[in-house]
Amino acid sequence: MACFASDVTHCGGVGTGQVVTILNDMVLIENVVALAEAAAIGRRAGIDAATLLGALSKGSADSFALRNHGMKAIVPGDFPERAVARGDGDRYWPVIARVVDEAE
Repeated sequence: MACFASDVTHCGGVGTGQVVTILNDMVLIENVVALAEAAAIGRRAGIDAATLLGALSKGSADSFALRNHGMKAIVPGDFPERAVARGDGDRYWPVIARVVDEAE
């Protein structure tokens, strides 16, 4: 694994690495949902999503999810172009930002 990965963590017996990967994805998705909710609340308060997420990135809310999925998908509404072109735009999970924003 060291040939193709820079960070390798031994998690235990057979299958534990898969569990860690699933849990990592779960936490990432939860963070993106929180960013979508924050962007929707911010918009309703008159704060541009780019301004809000830019401010959050300077504080303790900064994260991989904010810098990548928030700034690159939620702010521009790009979920991403390749997924939309393939007809899978509704399946790319940061699109939750649209669902949250439309909820009243």
